[in-house]
Amino acid sequence: MFSVGEMEVLQCVSRGVRTMQMISEETGKDISQIYRIVQSLHSKDVLILSDGKVSPSRKTHIVLLLDVLGDSEYSATALGGIGIELLIEFRDPQNVKSVCKKIGRSKSAVSRKMNQMLSIGMLWKKGTEYTINDSLWPKLRSLADECAAYINTNDLRAPPGFLIYHSTEEYVLFSCNNKEGGCTTAFSKYGDYGLDFAAGTEYCISPGKNVTLKEVFLHSLYILEKNDSWRLRMMALIFFVKHRDLINYSDSEKITSELIVGNNIRREMDAVLRGERVKGWIPLAEMQERADMFGVVLG
Repeated sequence: MFSVGEMEVLQCVSRGVRTMQMISEETGKDISQIYRIVQSLHSKDVLILSDGKVSPSRKTHIVLLLDVLGDSEYSATALGGIGIELLIEFRDPQNVKSVCKKIGRSKSAVSRKMNQMLSIGMLWKKGTEYTINDSLWPKLRSLADECAAYINTNDLRAPPGFLIYHSTEEYVLFSCNNKEGGCTTAFSKYGDYGLDFAAGTEYCISPGKNVTLKEVFLHSLYILEKNDSWRLRMMALIFFVKHRDLINYSDSEKITSELIVGNNIRREMDAVLRGERVKGWIPLAEMQERADMFGVVLG
């Protein structure tokens, strides 16, 4: 969410430093650089700038962030860059490979940031998995929860007030009442591929672009990670079986392939297709009745 430089400025603010000149002296950065950073934080609605003085926003996640930054001089480096992204993911125990897939970052970048967090005890390791160290950093989990909630409802690329399901540097995936601000994808696109049904809402990406069949399916998985609708799960399963050959990924598409194969919903789909009963999914025989409408044989 914030660069290391932005975190360092916020850390100064957490200590009560309020002028750009004093922030420059505290951080050792040139005043022109501090001005650019403060302007960036102001544009993100994190700092309020008035008459050369700064004050923090009262948004809950910013209040919590300043609180954490005030606890340790090393926290700014650890939380800068992709630190907040990792913090959000490590609310639940996970291994490095899983987190790399979820946030779309390289193993080297994730490992570097994790080492910074481990060195000051923000994370702890159990076996091959890592999670937030609540005993040493009791405020981190609340910070991660609030940041996740904020990200899920705030992205300048999406219309305000709509639920955000996934975001990357390239696009944001969200639901809305119409196609405002993006192009349809996921369940809203199934009609283009022989599964005409009313999704009940529009699913879009912004900036708008033409999405491939594989992207339509991947976006469906992202949505199902946050939406437990049995109806949408059923349609995603039918879509997958109908287009299974096209959804299979080549070696040249390894990163996207790993994202799909490693997705929890995809693993559940495989279990359902094997005839297993999986929580959140209706029985395969019942889904087959709907699949018959589209000429699709499940299992």
